[in-house]
Amino acid sequence: MAPYHYCSGFSRYWYEYHLPLRGFEIIELENNGDWFDFLRQEITRLGGVERARGNWMWPFAYLYSLFGILYFKLRQKKAGEDIACFGWHCIAKK
Repeated sequence: MAPYHYCSGFSRYWYEYHLPLRGFEIIELENNGDWFDFLRQEITRLGGVERARGNWMWPFAYLYSLFGILYFKLRQKKAGEDIACFGWHCIAKK
């Protein structure tokens, strides 16, 4: 839907379209994370969740978490900021 996604909610395009129309100047517009940030968070907590649930395979979940963390450390590349973005931090002045 980009760049016309501003019609259906608070996306980067919504802020860039509607705020200037109302006399606001955008000072800062930063995304609050994307799908990859969510995946990294969930992989990191996987071992602890499985251990708390009493799953006998929890050591493997910790090992899987380590591989996931290693993947994200080596990757160090941000995906497009529009991929499942979890909201925006916007500072604007009038």
